[in-house]
Amino acid sequence: MYHPKKEGGMGFRNMSLFNNALLAKQGWRILTNENSLMAKILKGKYFPNSSFLDAAVSPAASYTWKSICNARWVLRKGVRKIIGSGASVDIWKDPWVPSLPDFRVDSVNRTSDQGRYMVDELLIEGSWDIGALVSLFSRVEIDAIRKIPTSMYNTDDCWTWMLAKSGDFSVRSAYNHLLSSS
Repeated sequence: MYHPKKEGGMGFRNMSLFNNALLAKQGWRILTNENSLMAKILKGKYFPNSSFLDAAVSPAASYTWKSICNARWVLRKGVRKIIGSGASVDIWKDPWVPSLPDFRVDSVNRTSDQGRYMVDELLIEGSWDIGALVSLFSRVEIDAIRKIPTSMYNTDDCWTWMLAKSGDFSVRSAYNHLLSSS
């Protein structure tokens, strides 16, 4: 029933998946428009000391906030950071390596005394510090990280949606991905 007519379905939308895609769009706005009034208010109230993707959800939170947070799994399927300066990308928490599962490095290899937390600490003069990479990551992760182009101009890090050619989140791309993977 949920498949397009040209694929033999009836063309109906799966409303649960569509609702999750719509809520994920609000999450995308929080991620990418940190200076918007909505993002500032929600950050101040619900996640002042963490990122949106890692924020804990209080039982006393509003229904709207709980709903947006319950759709973060949709964002996690295709959102990642593009490395500019690397100053705002947490090595261990943020999704930033395009060819790794969930776009994240495996923090199992990390020991607490290594002291590196941000991607800019892995860069020397605009290129990857091989010594730092070897001390922190597995061979597969090093190869994946070295394929990431670095910015020569110290640009800002930004979010991208890997499931759309433009890099911008769209409800359509999220819904189609959810529908094809269900």
